[in-house]
Amino acid sequence: YCRAAKTNHSDACYRAGVCFEYQRGTPAEEFTKERALQKAFQYYERGAVHCDNPSCMYKLGMFYLYGLSGLQDPLEALQWFKRASEDGKSMQALYELGKVYEFTSLPPQVQSVLTKYNISRDPATALKYFHKCAMDYDYPLAQWKLGYCYEFGELQLPVIAKKSIAWYAKAALAQPKGNPMAMLA
Repeated sequence: YCRAAKTNHSDACYRAGVCFEYQRGTPAEEFTKERALQKAFQYYERGAVHCDNPSCMYKLGMFYLYGLSGLQDPLEALQWFKRASEDGKSMQALYELGKVYEFTSLPPQVQSVLTKYNISRDPATALKYFHKCAMDYDYPLAQWKLGYCYEFGELQLPVIAKKSIAWYAKAALAQPKGNPMAMLA
């Protein structure tokens, strides 16, 4: 993967990044967890910047959001999630955008960083992303999230049992549209 990634092979950039991120097939004695994450970041960045790989863009967004390689920049994360989710290329990135604006499902340390960047809970924006992801791309996690919101009245939605059950059922039966590999990103 590493050799192919050096030639800007899109999928190889992503796969090399995954190998380093999870330290699979990499020499453990040569790479500490921190060094492996930095190497993963480099491959994801190469795939995102040079190959327009949406899976790499999604991963970069996650790295920036959670500070996985020592860099925590939520504004950069949002940009990568938005770019990755254009035209349904990464349903998971679209779902992550919803989670950012839902806010409360994120770990407290991430919430704290988002607050420093003036990013806070925005139920309408969260619902917009979850709904688009659920309706346009049949993404099961987004469908489940809408079921949950209607069940418990989250994100300022009313409690409506029929809608909740319908969304849960849709999630259980979902056959995602678009790139099936985007589900694995």
